[in-house]
Amino acid sequence: SDEFMKICLQFLKQDLRRQKQCAFSLGWKSDCRSFTGYTKNDIKKIKDIIQSNDLLSYSQGVVLAANARVLVRDPHPFDSILKEIPEIQLLVWTGTGEPPISAGKIKKIKNHFQEINCMHQVGFDCQIAESFLSGLLYDSAVEIAGLLWNAQHYLEQKINSMRYNTKILKNK
Repeated sequence: SDEFMKICLQFLKQDLRRQKQCAFSLGWKSDCRSFTGYTKNDIKKIKDIIQSNDLLSYSQGVVLAANARVLVRDPHPFDSILKEIPEIQLLVWTGTGEPPISAGKIKKIKNHFQEINCMHQVGFDCQIAESFLSGLLYDSAVEIAGLLWNAQHYLEQKINSMRYNTKILKNK
């Protein structure tokens, strides 16, 4: 990201008018099947990128893109950055190929950001299920797929760890 950020900033520094016509969009590699949400450390790293590159001086603001199903697990880590930096916006999205999300999960996200008076900084680009029942079906399907996906990743980590430990023992 550092190299890409340098290229973007060099481009913007060439013409001050460009700075008033753009915003940076930053996000995380995420998977809607993940059992964990965004963490305070995720937010700290993004905040460090914003501040170390002085992105707010070279743009109209920063948009943080967050997957809705990952965000709904715990939206609290975003509270501090939205309150501390009013130029930050949060774009909540569902991915291409991801099933529609239930209206209930979207409502949970909206309620959270309304409670902390930051809803004006939050936007949505989500495919929402047409009915309660279809939302329940889609959300359940993602959870079941998540069980299998997370189990596979857990086992892969254990196997890799065992291989690594075996190599160390062989080298001794």
